[in-house]
Amino acid sequence: MYKVGQVYRDLRSRLNPNDEYTKLLTYKGSNDKEFSSVNIYRGVKYLNFIDKKNYPFAAGFIFETSKTSKKSYNKSKGEFNNPWTDEFLDNSNIIRYWGDAKYHQTKKMLDWGGCKKIEMAIDAIKRLNYIPPILHFTRIEKGKMLFNGIYGIKKISIKGYLDVEFNSIVQNYLIELKRLETEMISMDWIHNKVSNFEFNTYPIYWQKYLTSLQFDPISLPNSEVSESFDIKPRRLGNENLINEYIKNNDFLGLFSYLKAEINSKKLNISLNELRDLTIAYFA
Repeated sequence: MYKVGQVYRDLRSRLNPNDEYTKLLTYKGSNDKEFSSVNIYRGVKYLNFIDKKNYPFAAGFIFETSKTSKKSYNKSKGEFNNPWTDEFLDNSNIIRYWGDAKYHQTKKMLDWGGCKKIEMAIDAIKRLNYIPPILHFTRIEKGKMLFNGIYGIKKISIKGYLDVEFNSIVQNYLIELKRLETEMISMDWIHNKVSNFEFNTYPIYWQKYLTSLQFDPISLPNSEVSESFDIKPRRLGNENLINEYIKNNDFLGLFSYLKAEINSKKLNISLNELRDLTIAYFA
């Protein structure tokens, strides 16, 4: 049982009796084959169905936002550790949560395990009308996880930014979540779903969410579609001058300035991408 606002001890071991986080997320059935647990080292965590052959998508997600990690470039891996910032709105009733994609020398968005699972979840929503429950935690310090609640999906989109340093457009999933009206969350019904896809005896708060969906599954994104920039690009031109264009609401001036900067750096950026880049500064 999880309680909203309570801090749980995370020892990264479901076998440690003092672990209050991973242990509760783990499902263990009547035999060794009936087992599902989160991978503690994944960026986007999830619980698999026991019958992964017929249901390879996630039964549920466990999203974490860390208040302890630093955004830095890992030269040995050729990637940024975490260039995305989750947003908490309306006292955490709304969370805008990013997938696990980062800049990488060779990887694309769907090469990241979490983004691939999100893509599979989108497919399951469209084909089977199955919407996964999402638990959200904040890592407030090492070994301590604050439980924010159980959330339903409001919207999924694909966003990105131009990373000028590496001449690369980085795309990622952005999921907008809405907290459901319950203070106590039992894992029993989620574990029952993990063990049997046909299980549909849901608690009232989840029934209410499913009957009042605020998004159209048909409108969910195709992973091959590039949507507009959502994050301001790094290291492109004089920030003071850019801020002046923004202050004066001079869209065309900023567009022309960025175009000159891109040409001087010999970046291969289309006019549509440049337009979206300019819009991102005014967002």
